[in-house]
Amino acid sequence: MGYGKSLAAREALRGRDIRLVWTPLLGNSEDVFWRDFCRALKRTFPKAPDIPESLLRRGYPHDAVRLDAARELLLQPGFAASPETVLVADDIHLLPPSGGGRAGLCALLARQDVEGLRMVLISRDIWRGEREILKLKGRLATLGREVFALTGEEIRAYYARCGLNLPPEEARELRAATKGWISALHLYLLHYGEHSALSRLTAINALVEQEVHSGRLTMTFEFSAARARQLRTR
Repeated sequence: MGYGKSLAAREALRGRDIRLVWTPLLGNSEDVFWRDFCRALKRTFPKAPDIPESLLRRGYPHDAVRLDAARELLLQPGFAASPETVLVADDIHLLPPSGGGRAGLCALLARQDVEGLRMVLISRDIWRGEREILKLKGRLATLGREVFALTGEEIRAYYARCGLNLPPEEARELRAATKGWISALHLYLLHYGEHSALSRLTAINALVEQEVHSGRLTMTFEFSAARARQLRTR
């Protein structure tokens, strides 16, 4: 939480000639997620309403039979044609671990090598599933926590953009204390504004409590957006 995963994905996809089907998970209800996914499909493909309506009627793909039926519908001609279609599931860790579900459906579609179809799963946990098999076959790219964690030099750059010139030794201390987690770095930035020093680092949980009770806790992830643009050029 708070590494800027969703923002990085949005920045990486912004301005591309794609059909974007973005479905955020707002809870752990499979049925609510499936309804939202089908609605997003319908908005994205207004000229082909039959596919999302059929998917909605069939319900969330709990089992292999429903998974295969959903796959057949999503592979209908024109669905993944030009421009590229990108399916995004945000906070997929909220779905129950039982059954194939969305991850199973994504694995099925990935094995089909459908031209012009890409999937992005955003999660706080590592998606196990068929991860290693798909990765070995070149059908899965994984961006882990280490990609989003800021290095000492990036911490200095982030703080400089906020008007604070941080000495290298203090950047190293912050990196050790936060492991590069930008949410914690933002809290320390607020702390610095009050105390004008980071030489005696306060515990993260104490900073969270202090900022929540003061009503000033406003997370900004400008640096994550810049990092996403860097990733896009690689």
